[in-house]
Amino acid sequence: MMLALHDGEWVSAQRVSRTGKACSLAVRCGAEAWARSHDFQRYWSGAFWSKYFPETTGIRFFPHLSVRGCRVTPWQWHPAAEEPRLMVFMEPEDLNLSCYFLKPPAFKGEEIMRAMRADGWGWDQREGGWKYFHVDELEKIEGPPPEGAF
Repeated sequence: MMLALHDGEWVSAQRVSRTGKACSLAVRCGAEAWARSHDFQRYWSGAFWSKYFPETTGIRFFPHLSVRGCRVTPWQWHPAAEEPRLMVFMEPEDLNLSCYFLKPPAFKGEEIMRAMRADGWGWDQREGGWKYFHVDELEKIEGPPPEGAF
């Protein structure tokens, strides 16, 4: 999954073509009116709206996302938020304590876990963490999507 911007709306994108020229976009439930006006179809689970695009012209992709200088991966849209709130996932190796915290905690596993949980993350020392952010809170770098699946 990758964050993208299409016709003024934040969407999630997935590569669905081997040729590398097509993708599928998904819109959060809070943007139902926009999705309907752009001919998106409600996904079978009802969790989001989706549409296949044979060409990616006009779609802006953001393959690099970070929070306080630490790389994160988009995971899913908040199921009930009206605003574009995206759950992101951070690998433990992407957590740079000196970037993320003004005053970094001690460099021991349990202190890091407690500090991340105190900051609202669901954090596991081995697996990493997840947290919802408004899209405007994320640091985004625009660029072309990677080759192959995403």
